[in-house]
Parts: sequence; structure tokens; C-alpha cells
Amino acid sequence: MTGWRKEIIKKFTHNINKVVLVYDSNYLLNDDLVLHELEQMGFDVIRFDNSISFRFLYEKEYRSKQTDHKLLIYTNDEDVVFPYEFIEQSIEITLSVRQLFPNIPTQIVQSLNSEQLDLLYTLYPRYQGISDADALKFIVEHLFKIPYEIIDTEADLYKWLLSMHYANTELPEIVKEYVTEKLQKIYAFESLPIKKLIQSRAYFFQYLEDIWDQYVTNVAKVEENQTQEAAFEYTKHPLDHNDVRRIMSDLFMKGKLTKASHIENIEILLNWMHISIEEG
Repeated sequence: MTGWRKEIIKKFTHNINKVVLVYDSNYLLNDDLVLHELEQMGFDVIRFDNSISFRFLYEKEYRSKQTDHKLLIYTNDEDVVFPYEFIEQSIEITLSVRQLFPNIPTQIVQSLNSEQLDLLYTLYPRYQGISDADALKFIVEHLFKIPYEIIDTEADLYKWLLSMHYANTELPEIVKEYVTEKLQKIYAFESLPIKKLIQSRAYFFQYLEDIWDQYVTNVAKVEENQTQEAAFEYTKHPLDHNDVRRIMSDLFMKGKLTKASHIENIEILLNWMHISIEEG
């Protein structure tokens, strides 16, 4: 057992009490690996929601049976009062994310899934902030590696959004709000629905399909008319960025994005565009 889980397990390692009562307001005992380790240590882990359901379970499963197993009774509600008969013979333990990450606001830590919590534990020794804002900035930049400070063009924005939504990255709401606030301040994104593009994978893909379809149509018209505007269409449009093109091509090939409407004379378009256009 390593990482933050080891810190949790250490609290139970040398316990000699038959009953352990645990106040676990941040649901740390809900982790499968922690539960498995406690079971290996001889604990029967029971969640205490209310005295009636617990009493029924205890009478049915434990009182009349001889067992060497120890009882670990836990609750996520600090206002819950355990039955007196158990308090008399038990030791009480409190678990919280504040014990693991004392300088990171609980609200932020609670928003992370198990994998993200594992990563935060490895990163935490590097954290030197003193405020909630410092903590959130650290999480965004170091845990999620969101380069919001260097995203200042539509191509940069689409590249990041494509990478995030393609990987189906799970961003906590507090992180989405932070990045949205930062990007909405950029003049180049003034007319873009930044919040929706970040919040919804489905919305972003639909948005991308729409502007791709329009882009292909415009380029086709320019090529058909043989005007000098073609160079602008190919080199200035954000969808023509190499990284954007590469990720979009993967999405089109895998059917994650719907190809543009059929162009009658597809040969007039550049080869890299063909894979993303519906064949007639």
C-alpha cells in the first residue's frame, strides 16, 4: 500500500480494539483499495447510516456469531452519534483530506477522483502556496497541465479542447470554471461560447463539425472560382493548424466526428481534407 492510502491504513495498523469507530466525512474509506487492505487486516467494514439499520445488521450478522474479525464502523456524517455500547469498547478515528493535504482547500480535493488524488499526492510536496487561489492555480497547471496562459488563438484553443475531449478527461467543475474565467478574458475569444465548449464534449464536437463543414464549403467555392483568397483560407484558418488537423483526422476516422457534406468535385481540395469529407 503506497501513497495517500498508506497514510490512511497506518491509522489502523496497530489497533488492538475489537471495535473501531471512524468519522470519514470525505469518503476516503469508499476507495476499493483501502477497503480491500482493511479486510486483509481482519476488519469487517460497516457503514453506519442510522441506528435502526445498523442494529438490524449487527444483530443478524455479528452478535450471535463467534468471529475473530474486528468491526470497523464508519460514517460520513460528523453529526451521527454511534451507539453507546460501541463507544464504550471502541477507539474513535477521524479521517479527512485535510490530514493528507493540509494546505489545499477541502472543496478542491473532494472534487478529484481516485486517480487524480493519487497524482496530487505525488505533486503535493512541491506546493508552496498560501491561499485558495494559489491552490487552484497549482491544481490547474500541475495536476491537469492546462496551458491556459499560452492559449491566445483559436488554433491553440481548439488544439487544447480537442486533446481534452478526445481523451475524455474528467475535469472537476471548479477547474472548468477557473479555466473558463481565464479564457473568457481573451479578446480573440470574445465571440466564442467558451463555457459550453469546455463544459460539454458533445457540444464541442457539434460546434467543430459545423465550422469544419463551413470551412470546407468556403474553400471549395474559392477553388472553383480560382481566386487569390485560397491562400488565406488554407493558411489562416484555425482548423488548418497541423496539430488541430491531426487530432481531427483521428476523430473523423474513428467516427467521433461527422464528416463534412459531400463536395461534388473533391479533387479541387487539398489531400489532407479528403479524409474528413463524406464520399458521394
